[in-house]
Amino acid sequence: MLQTLFTVLLTGVLTAAVACFAVIGAVRAWRTRALGGESRRMGFRFSAGDPFDVPRRYADFALISSGHSRRAGNVGYGRMEGQLVRVFDFRYEVGHGTQRLTRYYKVILIETSRPLPRVLMWHDADAEAAPLQARPGDGHVACWSYHGNGEAASLLAGTQGLAHDVPACLEANATGLMVFLPARGPSRGAPSLEQCLAVARALEGLAPSV
Repeated sequence: MLQTLFTVLLTGVLTAAVACFAVIGAVRAWRTRALGGESRRMGFRFSAGDPFDVPRRYADFALISSGHSRRAGNVGYGRMEGQLVRVFDFRYEVGHGTQRLTRYYKVILIETSRPLPRVLMWHDADAEAAPLQARPGDGHVACWSYHGNGEAASLLAGTQGLAHDVPACLEANATGLMVFLPARGPSRGAPSLEQCLAVARALEGLAPSV
């Protein structure tokens, strides 16, 4: 009797695990198809994998250098208004063993033709995930803690189109501008690609700080 009960329980657990993995796989496949279609509508190329080795190529950004087991995927790429643009999903892990957590972000990266003022702005709603580079911050504007150029931080906080109730974080440096927000958080009102390009142009008007 006991052995039969154990077998039933084990079968139930395995069935649930298989169903869970199937659902996860279906959701990921749906997202890849959706993002691929969106990229093509914008005239971009698309790769379900990472053709640019994002963790190495963009390691100078705080998000990309965070944690371990870093991976990018669903990469859309092309040019818009003369700027090189990458749009991708990014994930990394923090902790180990039973304390391990995986964090997911949606990222827009614009490589600019000239270095931008260095500033990192982390939204208060995602403060728990802020990397060491942003702790403690040099100041606070609106709903962001910032590290780096205060003038750039004030400009970004007042930029039209960056909704304060959307947990978007921003970083600018010599490579360009990165805008990112938690993939599992609210995305309604998230900055569009056009708004991110406008932010990059505004930052180019400031003298770079090193």
